[in-house]
Amino acid sequence: MLCTVNEHFDCVVAAARRALNRNKGNDWPSASGTYRARYLHAITAKVIERKDHLARLESFDCRKPLDEATWDMDDVASCFEFYPNLAEKLDAKQKAPVSLPMETFKSYALKEHIGVIGLITPGTCLELDDICKEVGLPPGSEMKHIDTEALKEHFGKKIMELEEEKRKVQVWT
Repeated sequence: MLCTVNEHFDCVVAAARRALNRNKGNDWPSASGTYRARYLHAITAKVIERKDHLARLESFDCRKPLDEATWDMDDVASCFEFYPNLAEKLDAKQKAPVSLPMETFKSYALKEHIGVIGLITPGTCLELDDICKEVGLPPGSEMKHIDTEALKEHFGKKIMELEEEKRKVQVWT
């Protein structure tokens, strides 16, 4: 989907929301941890397969030594190895009873999707987005890159307001 810089952030969020709501929310949001884990395991394999290439990109993008960037890619692979196991374990805990001090109340843990999330990542995110597409991650649920200018435009005013509040608090305290 093509978006102008001004629309880019909203465009990416809209694509993610469409993915969450596709088929009335019965696709990705209701997918089991085991189903999602298959994608994460596939992403892990691709990250390991492309570790050297990703490390070179990371080294260039973050201006760090290649050895350090290679270690970073090991960490990326480790994260993608950790979360599928966690997702599979959460399936077993779905609707698990929670112990409370009073027997007159009952409580259950319910794991649900939280919606769209955002994070700031290095340029290697574009490569990870390609990997996500290659392993067949459903459209809209993969990573999206938003350039810095779009973020500044979208959040700039609010960040400036928060910084001003922070400055005022620092002056008054």
